[in-house]
Amino acid sequence: MTITFWHSASDEAGVLMDKYIEEFNSTNEYGITVNAVYQGQYSDASTLLKAIISGGNFEELPDLMQRAQDWESGGVTLRVPDACDHLIFLLLHAFKHFISSGVGVRQLCDIALWMRRFGAQIDWQRVRAALRATHSEGFAAAVIDAGVHWFGLERAAAHIPPDWETLESAALLADALSGGVYGSAENSMPSPVKSRPRPR
Repeated sequence: MTITFWHSASDEAGVLMDKYIEEFNSTNEYGITVNAVYQGQYSDASTLLKAIISGGNFEELPDLMQRAQDWESGGVTLRVPDACDHLIFLLLHAFKHFISSGVGVRQLCDIALWMRRFGAQIDWQRVRAALRATHSEGFAAAVIDAGVHWFGLERAAAHIPPDWETLESAALLADALSGGVYGSAENSMPSPVKSRPRPR
């Protein structure tokens, strides 16, 4: 399987991007090859993407595209992932820890706080697609349930779609509490969330 990835990483960031992609392509066990395509500035890539969509040339769309937004902090402008991509990262990063070393309470709280603060900016269809692609829908459903039932997250305030899957989070919370703030493989329980086998 080949995935076309548009990015805007240049100079030193571009060198690192090439290094990481080359490393992934040579070591991943799933037969995935990432074809990275530099598209200039983020605005250039966005303009091209919109032109492809408006022209109906959907076969030219990339499988993945780096998205970013400017974030001002302390008088410094930083380029960071958009709110939706950041939520996807938080969920998948927590999932990785959950299946390998244990998820911590801090991660669950961070996800709930992010959804509460940026829920209106989240493209939930995009989140759902990313979760399906990584077979982590059940985990994410339990994380969201934990946010709602244990960390004060309101579904309406976070703009969580009404048809979003729910999964009882008590076992996930017990696992997170046994792992402490950041999670620990030594204390983790067997996974209460069943995920499908990974594609080969």
